Amino acid sequence: EECEPPEEPDCPDCQVCDTGRPEELTLKYHAIGVNSAYQPESKASCRAGTYPEVTEITVEGETIEVSDGDVFTIKPQHGQFSAETDFHFDNAADMNCFIHTSCSVPIVPEDQIGPFEVIGDKDCPVDEDKCINAEVGTDPVTGETSITVKLNYENLDESRDWADNCDNRDDNCPGFDLTPSASDWIGFYPCSEKDTSPAFAVEPDFWSYTCYNGMCRDDEEPVASGTVVFKDSTLPLWGRQGIHKSISQVQEEGGGCYVVLLNKMQGYSPAPYYNLCMGNEFNIPGASSSG
Repeated sequence: EECEPPEEPDCPDCQVCDTGRPEELTLKYHAIGVNSAYQPESKASCRAGTYPEVTEITVEGETIEVSDGDVFTIKPQHGQFSAETDFHFDNAADMNCFIHTSCSVPIVPEDQIGPFEVIGDKDCPVDEDKCINAEVGTDPVTGETSITVKLNYENLDESRDWADNCDNRDDNCPGFDLTPSASDWIGFYPCSEKDTSPAFAVEPDFWSYTCYNGMCRDDEEPVASGTVVFKDSTLPLWGRQGIHKSISQVQEEGGGCYVVLLNKMQGYSPAPYYNLCMGNEFNIPGASSSG
């Protein structure tokens, strides 16, 4: 069936259901569940909320032990998926829920349905070659929301996945230097900013340099690869105050779909800034669903 999601986000380029009901489905388990952008509550009872960090789930006749962040694949027990695929939490029966798998509503890679993020199927895999990727989680000690960012952009080329938001008066874009610099930075934007012209022509909601821990724009060595964990308790003040927001403020405003960008500090008349590469879309849970 044709994609009919809410006004945001737009219909994706690839859906698991493009070739009919999937023969298998690869999912990623998250202890913090969010509401699907494509499957309404009438179609999927797996919703936003706090789920067990470690649990056993029985689905399609198979029991699987999962922890926060684990990826697993399910296959239909009787030849093809039913309209609803049920997930039974063996140590938390009140969490039992279902997602829709008959393809009357979309199954979209990177969409999260309750605790289950759709990774894809054999016909519609998620692009794993992004130079930056963000994943929402929870700090196991403080309980605050964290966003883990993995980046590797040491060898970018012009064919990379990026936000082509050049000003038509700018002779340097595209074609600006892709060499990593200490002043490069990670920014988080509402997904709706992808659809403006030019795209991302505003300041990010929150951000930091790739070094994360300080004002390192003048350092000699750039941080071009590694893992950075964004949390309000560690994010520099200048990345979450003034015209910017804290993660908790984003959650208090309802959360929603966000996209992570890796940017240069330069631009024709920033914002927008020169974009090194565009990462994934993901959901930041609202305060009522973040635990």
